[in-house]
Amino acid sequence: MLQRLVDIASRALKSDTVENTFWLAASSAVNGLIGAVLAGILARFLGVEEYGIYTLIIMLLAMLTDVADLGVSSSIVRFGSESIAEGNKEKLRTVISIVARWKLMIGGVLVVVSLLFLDTIIRYVFQHVDAAIASYFRLSLVALALSVLAGIFIPIYQSFKNFRSYSLILSSRAVLKLMLVLAAVFLFAQYSIWILIWIEVVIGGFFLLAMYGFSPFKNISLKRFDKGLEKKMFSFNKWISLYQGIALISGKLDIAFVGGLSDAHALGLYGAASKILGLMSLVASAYMNVLLAELSASLSPEVLRKKRKHAFAVVGMIIVGIACIALAADPLVQLVFGEKFIEAVPVLRILCVGLVFAVLSYPFTASLFAMNNSIIFPVMSIAATAALIGTSFYLIPTMGVKGAALAFVASNFVSFVITTGFYCFATKNSSVSTS
Repeated sequence: MLQRLVDIASRALKSDTVENTFWLAASSAVNGLIGAVLAGILARFLGVEEYGIYTLIIMLLAMLTDVADLGVSSSIVRFGSESIAEGNKEKLRTVISIVARWKLMIGGVLVVVSLLFLDTIIRYVFQHVDAAIASYFRLSLVALALSVLAGIFIPIYQSFKNFRSYSLILSSRAVLKLMLVLAAVFLFAQYSIWILIWIEVVIGGFFLLAMYGFSPFKNISLKRFDKGLEKKMFSFNKWISLYQGIALISGKLDIAFVGGLSDAHALGLYGAASKILGLMSLVASAYMNVLLAELSASLSPEVLRKKRKHAFAVVGMIIVGIACIALAADPLVQLVFGEKFIEAVPVLRILCVGLVFAVLSYPFTASLFAMNNSIIFPVMSIAATAALIGTSFYLIPTMGVKGAALAFVASNFVSFVITTGFYCFATKNSSVSTS
């Protein structure tokens, strides 16, 4: 039995999946490091108020970019990977054409709505912020439009499993941004918010050109139609879109509850522990992105079963890594944040348990994705959010920041139980065997 497990792990390590995960994780690490350096530079040169306005603009830009997708790209990963595995280029062209039309429509509506209601939003939501934020935001919509266009190519790279090129482009974008900011700050002594938003526009243009230039598939036409395929894709994607919408709202709830139900000290501790957990999550989510494309390309139950075994082997290795971080939490927290944050150590260890449940669900989640059982995603997300809200209101007032960490564990545990339960039900009632 042990030898069999070793053989499975060995084959998993030799597969392209691990290499692709490495490239995505490395890219995430580079982006995270450069982001931290940029934050330090801009905070010092802009001052508190201007840095706050700039951060708000960037946050809104990132949020709108996510809204412009709402899981639509998942259709290319799911049906594009399947088309490539089948060797059906005509179907692939149609899939990409359908998704491109969806994204352009959603992005266009988003830009128009933002322009129409911008002044009202500024007046009632950001009334205590500099009025110039409206002008800044209008310019940032140019960067949003470029990001929407570039986003059409992201799932194409995933479908072709061309994660090396995609990771290098992401890293190059981060390096270019750092160079432009350093040039503006140190060479030209210009570091206004206007300059920084123009840099975002330039970066958006570079990202679009690079994504198109190195894309493994460029033959995109908006004129290709297939009502049957489009209906099938919409049926699959509507649940993913609902899931993404819920995830956008619930993704920051844990921090919001800590701030609302506890005090600033607890918020600082939870923020420190979450920062370290976020770095681990980057590696784990990188593997999840690779796994979705891998299992979607499985054309038979036997291939899906084999790839799922490899997935469990890799998941086991990731969990070992999480356990090592939990054991080394004490010196790690002191090294990164200093002795003042020593109380964050038990919080980080509890959060690690929650991350383990999240990682354990990856093979089941990706398998359901490959089997077109996308309805589970919003169901799972709603249940997990409900668990987070309920346990947060009960635990945080009595246990403080540890209660928030336990609520995070409860949320991921509920998600794991629902996902695995639905997977068992789906496989029992389909032609795909778990054996």
